[in-house]
Amino acid sequence: MSSITLLPSTLGQVLTARLTGVGGYTGRAVVTLTSLKNGRQKLYIRLYGVGGLRAEFFANKTLVNSIPIKDGAAQFTMIASRGEIVRGLAGGSRIEIFQNDAPILEGTLITKKSASSVMLREYVRLANKTWSKLKRSGV
Repeated sequence: MSSITLLPSTLGQVLTARLTGVGGYTGRAVVTLTSLKNGRQKLYIRLYGVGGLRAEFFANKTLVNSIPIKDGAAQFTMIASRGEIVRGLAGGSRIEIFQNDAPILEGTLITKKSASSVMLREYVRLANKTWSKLKRSGV
């Protein structure tokens, strides 16, 4: 596993990528990177329809880890403190799964609004609305 860094990110930010087959491969994958408390990151990868015993996970053309495959599928989770996953991983980053030195799945990370950030924004909106009503009523 490489020891490369991840840029600081916002708590609760979620990046996700749906990977599809290239070069005739029909497998697929889902990759999710979530920002946790204390600058920690959680990387989750799920592969489907992939042959062989191992696959390599690349982000921004950098090897991150090798993933064991069983019965055509795999799940892989990595939780790390800041500085251990991938430097500059952000929306638009290229994600690839390789086997035998060739890409079999690829996709691009996109920013996904986390449920907590949506709920917080709604809470603030409702609080502001309530405050405005109170001000208008003279309370």
